[in-house]
Amino acid sequence: WEIEFQTAHYVDSLRLAGIDCQGWNVEDWGYTCAAWWREFDLRWSALPRDLTGGFCAPSNCTRPHMRTHVFPKYLARILRMDFPIPPPDNAEFDAREMSHWSRYNLDFVIGGINSCGTTSLYTNLVTNPDIDFTVVEEEEAV
Repeated sequence: WEIEFQTAHYVDSLRLAGIDCQGWNVEDWGYTCAAWWREFDLRWSALPRDLTGGFCAPSNCTRPHMRTHVFPKYLARILRMDFPIPPPDNAEFDAREMSHWSRYNLDFVIGGINSCGTTSLYTNLVTNPDIDFTVVEEEEAV
């Protein structure tokens, strides 16, 4: 997927949408609402105003699913946030499938992100002489 995300507009829209401390239950979240906003502002201030890039996701993901489920979880993980991030509005987020898998002559693909088990899978599969890898594993590249 190719992603375009307006980070500054997203943060502003969260504030205008009324995501505030009314009804905030510390027992539900594990921290105060004020602490949530401080941490949120600190981490998001490191991002550019507009974020564009490539993003790998399963082929059965749709654009709405990318916006509401996959992308917010991915950003939370990348920014090391231990709290959920609300999904962006349609105006703040655009996703386009870069290419369809059927256009590639592949028998099998393993794709993943940090800490999702791909290194363990690689370690086991590399022992089979009938399996080739297109990219050198990161531990071997160092």
